[in-house]
Amino acid sequence: MLFVELTETKTTVLIAFCENGVVKLYNLLSLQPHHEYTNPGGYIYGVSLNPLTNEILVACEDGFIRVLTIDEEYGLKIRFASSVRTFEER
Repeated sequence: MLFVELTETKTTVLIAFCENGVVKLYNLLSLQPHHEYTNPGGYIYGVSLNPLTNEILVACEDGFIRVLTIDEEYGLKIRFASSVRTFEER
């Protein structure tokens, strides 16, 4: 789980990573799930947050590291930004 403070809206959200590859974004004010993203890479092995850009790096079962962002412009949504193949697969 990650707590992320969003710069534009000044809100704090909780991001939960489930075993089945689902990423859920919770609004901490309402304590309700706000958005759900299904990771195409399967099981998530590791997660890291860049606090300067709010980019989330997700290490996936298929050997890719995916970059996710939180889109504040059209409501709080998790968006796929890019992916990188891990060193072992190159």
